[in-house]
Amino acid sequence: MKKTFLLPTFLMLSTPALAESDPLQACLDKAGASTDGIIELCSEKASETYKKQITKSYNAIFAHYQKTEPEKAKSFEEAQKAWLVNRNKNCDISDSKQKCLMNSNKQRAEELSEREKTLAPVESVQKPPLLSPKKDIMFDKKENVKWVMDGEKQSAELTYYFQTLKTGLDWLDNLLLQQFSPDDKNVTREKIISALTKSYNEQKTEMKESYSSSSFWVKQSISFVGQKSNLATFISNDQGYYGGNYEVDQDKYLYIDLVNKRLFELNDIFTKQGLEEVKKLLWETYQQMDYKFEDIKKSDFPVSNIFQIHGSIITFYYRKSSIAISAYGPQELSISIDGLKTFIKSEARQLFE
Repeated sequence: MKKTFLLPTFLMLSTPALAESDPLQACLDKAGASTDGIIELCSEKASETYKKQITKSYNAIFAHYQKTEPEKAKSFEEAQKAWLVNRNKNCDISDSKQKCLMNSNKQRAEELSEREKTLAPVESVQKPPLLSPKKDIMFDKKENVKWVMDGEKQSAELTYYFQTLKTGLDWLDNLLLQQFSPDDKNVTREKIISALTKSYNEQKTEMKESYSSSSFWVKQSISFVGQKSNLATFISNDQGYYGGNYEVDQDKYLYIDLVNKRLFELNDIFTKQGLEEVKKLLWETYQQMDYKFEDIKKSDFPVSNIFQIHGSIITFYYRKSSIAISAYGPQELSISIDGLKTFIKSEARQLFE
């Protein structure tokens, strides 16, 4: 149901444009006098004119937000209620309540009128596409690499599997494909398949020449988690077993802005000062851990743009150049979102709600 903010009963719901640029002066000119009583009466009439303009602009802006940005419609409604309360309190203690109401209504009418003029037509507002991605297996090879050592046949399993998604949007397909690029440049499908084929063949040759009896496998995939308005969430999963005890299984969450066609990064979520505060909190949290390394300095503690939001927790991942994986230190630390909300940019709160 469409929600319309109802002003007090004295604020009429008719919406004519302002008949005069200065309704107070027009009333005084018509009266032909400026006694205190006439000024009071004309102030009241002018105030009513401004109230009608407030209602007209408010309803137009609220309806626009309901269609384009529902979260902003709610905030706009609350702001109008707060303005009314503040206006009434200020004018109750004014020397001339009627003049105060008129001036406040005039100022608000002008503010809302200007905001109404800046609204883009609803039909021109870009709507995010609804995604239904399909699997796109671009490389899938598996074989037993065989050789003979000391007269006996030996073998080890070699597996390469790479799977991305087809979303129907070329820019998004390329962005997802970029997750398989080691240099962030080699993003065409053909070039990536060529690089994978070369790597596969080189690994097969190395296994034969080194007589390795350990399996070697790499599996990388992109999966679709879901979509909320203009925000789509994907997971890039990286698994691998490289012989011996070196095994990897890592998830990287990708938050995609479908309207602006790009990845959400920490700078999109936090203000500059807020991100500095986040880094301080992460450092303090790390200092409280039972298991940490004394040679890790605060200056070596930046965070990457890899992060995960799950329920009421946001997990930050550290740059591998400063805090490496495995024995060299932790890869990640998690902090409650409630402890970070004061640092979060309002336009990014959709990630956290």
